[in-house]
Amino acid sequence: MKYLICFVVLVINSVALAPAQAEQTTLEIAPVWSMDSSLQATFVEQHQTYYLIVKDKEGNSVSEHLVSRSSNLSDISWAHDNNHLSFVENNNRLWLLNLKTNALSLIAFNQSEQAKDSQDIPAFNVQWSPQGNWIQYLSKTPNRTSAKVYSLDRRRSFTIPVNAEQIASINWHSQESQLVVNTDDGNNVESELMVQGIKLLVNPQTQLVKAY
Repeated sequence: MKYLICFVVLVINSVALAPAQAEQTTLEIAPVWSMDSSLQATFVEQHQTYYLIVKDKEGNSVSEHLVSRSSNLSDISWAHDNNHLSFVENNNRLWLLNLKTNALSLIAFNQSEQAKDSQDIPAFNVQWSPQGNWIQYLSKTPNRTSAKVYSLDRRRSFTIPVNAEQIASINWHSQESQLVVNTDDGNNVESELMVQGIKLLVNPQTQLVKAY
């Protein structure tokens, strides 16, 4: 009888520890709200597996995605149309989520090991255009850094014809699909060119790059 009592006690203790162990393997970061505060996106880590989860205001699930091979997710950024968001995986992959189609697309990959290993520096510096149809970001390789824009309509990226090393700052115009680029270049010659079907006007005096 003595041994039977000990066995029962051990079983009860093991059952009581199970929920606590499960809680320790689940980690959820603070949600990032959409521009109109109707949706919230967050990352959840469970058993060393990362998920991107989007919920509505009431906490109901809208979209869930398993991001395999990931060891770190960061930098959720919502588009102004509240239908798209971007995030970074392992500090070297830039992803786009289309909530209309629930499609997850890889749009950029940084080959720089320095960018991958540096968790304190944003890898892509993502900026959405006011209309939500362009993403401006930085692309890094072991030898150079390029400023690029991704078109949601064309589903491809284009390089901005400005030396990224000379860019002091780059920001979207508050209302139009225009990039205000401040450079350290002393060249005052205005140039206009086509890049894969996109017309770009580079004006060093106003420091404006316009996508038509």
